[in-house]
Amino acid sequence: MFNFPKGSYFYKLTVIFLLVGLLAELWPFKVQAAPFPLAGPIRRDLLALAKEPLSAILESRSPREPASAAKGLEAALPLVVTVKVGGQLIARTWQLERPEPLQQAALILGAQVLTDPKMGRPLTEEELPQAVVSLAVLSDLKEAKDDQEVRQGQATIVLNGFKQSVGLPSDVPIGAKARDLLNLTCQLAGLRPGAWMTSRSTILTAQVSEVFDK
Repeated sequence: MFNFPKGSYFYKLTVIFLLVGLLAELWPFKVQAAPFPLAGPIRRDLLALAKEPLSAILESRSPREPASAAKGLEAALPLVVTVKVGGQLIARTWQLERPEPLQQAALILGAQVLTDPKMGRPLTEEELPQAVVSLAVLSDLKEAKDDQEVRQGQATIVLNGFKQSVGLPSDVPIGAKARDLLNLTCQLAGLRPGAWMTSRSTILTAQVSEVFDK
């Protein structure tokens, strides 16, 4: 241990460093990165892109890209697209690894979620007119040890062998516990509730900005 004279500059500096290190270990609140900011134009254009494949099917035409899009859609971030019918989650798909720019990803996933989703099933012809598309932009993905490291309002991702799924805050009632969202995320992946607690599973959390069709 350092043996600087009490009251000396180096003694005070050593004490400060020790206190800072101790506070970093004991302080219960960790600074979290903010969700990706989805300003009005970005929200509008991103949702329109995700809905474009559905609109094209309903209008019997080819999907078309917009002539221009809001600034910010060139960001390459993980994206999740969900389709519900009558309030029931029918299909969900996503890009997590090596995400494309949001403008391209929204169009790709908007088409994939209708016919070949990663979770759920393709929509039937009768369901298409009632389909409601929503999306979520993820950021700051981190591994979590357990439900204690999942914060309110975060998305959860459970990886278990070849199975994976994404759970969003809107999937559970307001005030639900982290373990409720993790259990649901497992069920969405075809796993039993609680599978996130096994050694075969990896939990990821992410900051999330969700956009819903009104």
